[in-house]
Amino acid sequence: MGKGINGKELGKGIRQRKDGRYETRIYNQGTGKYVSLYATNLQKLKKTRSAYLEGKSYGIAGYDLSITVSQWYNKWMELYVIHSKKNTTINNYVNGYERLREYIGYFKMIEVKPDNILSVIKSLQNEGYKRATVVHSLTILKLMFQKAFDSKMIPSNPVQDIKLPARDYAPASYDVKKDMQCISVTQSETFFKACKDTRYYELFYLLIHTGMRIGEACALTWADIDFDNKLIHINKTLNQVSIYYDNDGNPLPEHKFVIQITTPKQSKSCRNVPLSEQVSEALLMWKSKQMADKKQCKHWGEENSLLTMYPDLIFTTCNGKAYTPNDASKECRRIMDKINANEKKLAELEKRMPVLLNIHLHMFRHTFITRCIQSGIPAETTAKIVGHADIRMTHYYTHIEDEFMKKEYAKFSENYTERGN
Repeated sequence: MGKGINGKELGKGIRQRKDGRYETRIYNQGTGKYVSLYATNLQKLKKTRSAYLEGKSYGIAGYDLSITVSQWYNKWMELYVIHSKKNTTINNYVNGYERLREYIGYFKMIEVKPDNILSVIKSLQNEGYKRATVVHSLTILKLMFQKAFDSKMIPSNPVQDIKLPARDYAPASYDVKKDMQCISVTQSETFFKACKDTRYYELFYLLIHTGMRIGEACALTWADIDFDNKLIHINKTLNQVSIYYDNDGNPLPEHKFVIQITTPKQSKSCRNVPLSEQVSEALLMWKSKQMADKKQCKHWGEENSLLTMYPDLIFTTCNGKAYTPNDASKECRRIMDKINANEKKLAELEKRMPVLLNIHLHMFRHTFITRCIQSGIPAETTAKIVGHADIRMTHYYTHIEDEFMKKEYAKFSENYTERGN
């Protein structure tokens, strides 16, 4: 029983400070910490404490203690996500939750403990999901439970302190070839020789000489190309996403796919990229193709709703439809398959093992960044060109080629080893 300065009994858990104020401390189950409340009047402090305890009791009027995780996910999406997030973000949230629905969706929110979350993580790992994918789903759960905790539905957030072990960047079984993300000079020569006479040669040429993301390239308009000042203005991205809700936030009977152009996720992605003479020529060659398409196709662009807002979209199909990252990925794979088919035939004639090409779209960006660094462009400048918010990402994208490393080491050898110093 606490006492006041004059020795008067104040009540359990209450004391009077030297400055005359009354204080009580309450343990908050949600944060695991004590909260101190103060008042200059004893009765006022008691009322404040009662109000705090009533407010902190989970399961207050208006909330159903039997609500399951999946039921809360639907409500959370309706109240806090659908009307405030981009379609791409909504799509990511849906995919992130669907991965773990079967493992935790049937639990009551009030009953979920950290052990249950750890079990979900283990299940996803056993399914073969990569660390980044598991982290993504875990993030969705954390956001859901945090909002439930903030709304006083549950006493604590069981996901709050759950963290996956840090990524091992250099495991004993690390295979450099499997993780190689840079296209060698020989490989790029082979690729561009094979796609020289294909329709989208200029797009691939643009990617490897600017480091653009494929979505950024597909969203370019002719207004973004400043031929006079030799700059490309990047301020949007094109993507294809699944839509799960209508404009009023109601779930659709079946999700549908839409092609959209939106602003980039990060402000650093909005930037100006230097335009070389070679890239200028490639773009002008593409412009000639597009003009020919418009003349040959009577109904060019009629099925492309994006042309309403972006009438001068650069990369389009023969009949004027939007060219998507998925389309580009298929074309890259088609060219690569053609190269590998020819290599297999040649290897069979020469009685050797074939050297197969494995190129995907994002490798063009890795390659551009690597070549910038190898050309002596500072990492800070390279990061600005490619739109990296953190220079550490630029370093991650850099894969110094063996031949470049040998040439650079030759300088050391010439200066020290050959002199015997």
